[in-house]
Amino acid sequence: MIMKIVYDDFPAAKENSKTKQTGIFAGVPTFIKDLNDVKGMPTLKGSSAYKIVEAKKNDKIVDQFLAITGSIILGKSSTLNLVYCLVAKHYNTVKPEILGI
Repeated sequence: MIMKIVYDDFPAAKENSKTKQTGIFAGVPTFIKDLNDVKGMPTLKGSSAYKIVEAKKNDKIVDQFLAITGSIILGKSSTLNLVYCLVAKHYNTVKPEILGI
């Protein structure tokens, strides 16, 4: 469920769609939760307390997600305020067996 789009980059997504995508969801548009850095997009983790700065690179999990799925990022979707702090364990890897690969 997308609560709200907090950042969109439709022009970049359109440009990325012109290149051949590979993966189980090749070319399928998606949004990344505003918990992870995506190059060129701000990450606020659901809080206005963060300074708006564009990420210089993708988080490792974003790169893994894109490599496995081949999805095209349309932008970032909202999350609960500072939900990142509430997670007891944070796994920063995508396990292919979870996706049935």
